[in-house]
Amino acid sequence: MSSYLEQLVEELYNDHQGDLSGLCLVFPTRRAGLFFKKHLGERIDHPHWSPVIYSIQDFIRSLSSFVIPDQLALLFELFEVYKHYFPVEPFEKYYPWGEMLLKDFDEADRSLADTKQLFATIKDVRQIDSDFELPEEDIERIRVFWKTFFNKDPGKLKNEFLENWKHIGNIHSDFTQRLIKKNWAYEGLAYRHVAENLDGNIISDPERKIIFCRLLCFIKIRRKNYQLFFG
Repeated sequence: MSSYLEQLVEELYNDHQGDLSGLCLVFPTRRAGLFFKKHLGERIDHPHWSPVIYSIQDFIRSLSSFVIPDQLALLFELFEVYKHYFPVEPFEKYYPWGEMLLKDFDEADRSLADTKQLFATIKDVRQIDSDFELPEEDIERIRVFWKTFFNKDPGKLKNEFLENWKHIGNIHSDFTQRLIKKNWAYEGLAYRHVAENLDGNIISDPERKIIFCRLLCFIKIRRKNYQLFFG
């Protein structure tokens, strides 16, 4: 039984009469792209121009105008913002919180979340009901979580968490503005920038057809200039 990538090679080869040079293929990982190249090489027995192949991370980097520095550089930039809210906090104590904040910011922006709502300071469990439209079972989980923090003796770690949470929205906003001024971004921010500028034809390329390949089930969807292969 042929693999998904082998089926994908066959499908694309037949659709484009063996000429894949005008395609840009985007895979979830670099590894998937490498195996696709292997199967494509086995299918074609003559010299040919290869399609452009990206992982989704590399594809976003190619579209974004921002520079994405390494994590340590981002943590130092975040620390400069963090010091405005916690001026006496030494770097070694900030570091684990910084890693956590950077991860949260990345996931929030990558998911295009409403960060103002997501990082809102919830001072009363009852505020959850009015501020968030969630199923009752999810609201109950949040109530239980926040009750463990808003008790009479929250403890040192919980107090630190609450202090960080109280400022997290402002830290995220200040950090984002600081990075943009330097033309920097973490991956999630680059994802958001690309997604929010789709109407500006940020990924228009008349020379190539962009195909997104995601490994779930083999279904082909055609829409305008893009194709999606789920397999």
